[in-house]
Amino acid sequence: MKFFYPFALISFCTIVACNKPTSEALLSSPVVETTTDELDHPAEILWDEWGVPHIYASNNKALFYSFGWAQMKSHGNTILKLYGNSRGRAAEYWGADHLLNDRMVHAMNFPALASDWYDQQSPEFKGY
Repeated sequence: MKFFYPFALISFCTIVACNKPTSEALLSSPVVETTTDELDHPAEILWDEWGVPHIYASNNKALFYSFGWAQMKSHGNTILKLYGNSRGRAAEYWGADHLLNDRMVHAMNFPALASDWYDQQSPEFKGY
C-alpha cells in the first residue's frame, strides 16, 4: 500500500535551490554535508549555528532527497512516531496509550485517503 505524507513537505528549514549564497554572512560557522540522490546528482547542506539546514541543489530531485535526509537527521524519532501514528499501529509499537489514535485512523480510513491523495499527484511530484 502506498502512503503520501504531506507533513514531510512542511518544515521550518530554509531551502534554497540552484543558487549558491552570495554572502556567507548568514552562516557563521556552517557544517557542510554533501548528499547524492539515486541518480548521482550532488547537493550540499549547510547547517547553521541553530541547526537549520540550508540546501543547495542542482535540480528538484536532489533537493527533495537532501530535504528528506535533513529531516531524518534532525527529527528521525519524531518522523518514525508519525509513521506509526498515521498507519494506525502506534499502540502496537508504543503501548495502549495510543489505542484511541489507532482506532480513529482506521475508523476514518486514513490509509485509503492517503492513497487516493497520492494517486492524484503528478508523476513528476511522485518522483520527489
